[in-house]
Amino acid sequence: ENLVGEAVVIDVTKSALADRDYLISIQDWKVWEAENGRVPNGSIVLFKTGYSAYYPDREKYFGTSKLGDEAIPELHFPGISVELAQWIVKERSIKSFGIDTPSMDYG
Repeated sequence: ENLVGEAVVIDVTKSALADRDYLISIQDWKVWEAENGRVPNGSIVLFKTGYSAYYPDREKYFGTSKLGDEAIPELHFPGISVELAQWIVKERSIKSFGIDTPSMDYG
């Protein structure tokens, strides 16, 4: 039920491809809304960073070709800032959100 419905795509490709550790911000969300209108309640929000183009190349997608615990310190990919995650919960009513990187948390 939470994974089916109307969706919007917030494209941060330009910023994310320029910075592997880019954190998607409240400002990114507000810029999208300024151009497209408020994200409708009950929407699914998908963040596009451009990193899906790197899959399945482990080194480009994750920032390292290593596996397991030794890979953790070398992970580098964009994610969602803590401030944005908290703001979404407080200020918007969406079903769910997704991202085209390995995790919502940046690498």
